[in-house]
Amino acid sequence: MPATAPVTVEEWRAFLTGYSREVLSSPDQEREQATPEGIVTVSRFSPEMLESRWVGNVPAEEAEIAEAEARLERRLPPSFRNFYRVSNGWGEAGEFGEDLWPLAELAWVRGHDFEDLVDSWHGVLEDSVLARLRDGLAIGYADGGAGDYWFLVPPPNRAEEEWTPYVWAAGSGQEPEPFETFGALMVSVREGLSS
Repeated sequence: MPATAPVTVEEWRAFLTGYSREVLSSPDQEREQATPEGIVTVSRFSPEMLESRWVGNVPAEEAEIAEAEARLERRLPPSFRNFYRVSNGWGEAGEFGEDLWPLAELAWVRGHDFEDLVDSWHGVLEDSVLARLRDGLAIGYADGGAGDYWFLVPPPNRAEEEWTPYVWAAGSGQEPEPFETFGALMVSVREGLSS
C-alpha cells in the first residue's frame, strides 16, 4: 500500500491496479440487494470485472474531461483529473460500496437535490460547514451504512490547486470528515478495506 497519496497518472494507475486486486481477492464477494421479490444475494462484481481484475471504468478521454469542466465551469483539481485519466469513475470504492461517479454525473451541490439534503441539516451542523458543502462538487455516494456522500470543495480563489474532499455520512449525525487531498481520501478508503 502506498505511503503517499497518488497524484500523477502513473501513480493512480499503480494505486488503482493494486486496489482492484485487493478488492477482488477479498472474502466479501457478495452483497444483499433489494428486489421486488425480496432481498437476494448477488455478486458484488460483474463477470467483466472478475475477468479483467479491474473494478474501475475505462479511462476518460481528455475531451470528456474538458467537456465536464466546461459544464461545471471550473477546471478540476490536478490529482482528480489524473484519477479520471485512469478510470472514469470507480465502483465499490469502500466498505459500504461507495461509487465515485463518472464525469458526466458530477454535479455542484447548489441547484441540485444535494442542496436540499445539506439545507435539511440547518441547525444541526454549523453554518460554516453547511456553506462549505453547498460550494462543493458531489462526486460519489454509498447507499450502505449511514449513506456516505462524497464532495470536493474548491478553494475560493479559483487557483489550480487541490480541493478539499469531504466524506459525509449524513445518516450518522456527525460532521463531514475532511481529507487533505482526493488521493488521501482514496488511500484512507483503501486502508479501511483491509482493517
